[in-house]
Amino acid sequence: LLKHMKTKGFAEKELISAGLAVKGQKEGSCYDAYRDRVIFPIINTYQRVLGFGARTMGDDTPKYLNTGDTPIFNKRNNLYAINLQKGEHNADLIMVEGYMDVISLYKAGVKNAVASLGTALTQQQARLIKRFVPRVYISYDGDSAGQNATLRGLDILAKEGLEVRVIVIPNGMDPDDYARKFGGEEYLSLKDKAITLNAFKLDS
Repeated sequence: LLKHMKTKGFAEKELISAGLAVKGQKEGSCYDAYRDRVIFPIINTYQRVLGFGARTMGDDTPKYLNTGDTPIFNKRNNLYAINLQKGEHNADLIMVEGYMDVISLYKAGVKNAVASLGTALTQQQARLIKRFVPRVYISYDGDSAGQNATLRGLDILAKEGLEVRVIVIPNGMDPDDYARKFGGEEYLSLKDKAITLNAFKLDS
């Protein structure tokens, strides 16, 4: 990418500022920020690419990398796949944790999922959701970290006046695993059984 962008007339300083390149430890060295990773473009409601998520294809850490804050991108203000919701007039959105959750659900026919961008749900993201729908379903991973994130997210969404429900996935599975194993219809049957904010808190 670095070589290609330089042939297009971009300077290293611009590529670093955009989060596409990283300064190396050696003086004057610079390298691609997302080398050896699968790239997920983060696109806003105006169909502009603002940043990227990237998943390692090997054993690199961290497993996922997100573009940091740049002059045009702040992960607190955006949601992955929100661009796909414009003009859809959905009754609700499903909030998941990861890119692959969105992709697997979409492939299984569930096309109204969006994901937070490697951050705890923010007030800005809740307001963005409210521009599209009055109701949101949280469908985070079934492990303890996912459950804790659900509890935090519920209050933020409710404070913005959204009707909030929680999709409980059995056996600690995440939406990606569940959709690939059982399909979209089975996942939507879990959605039909979603519980209220207070019920989830009491269960927890």
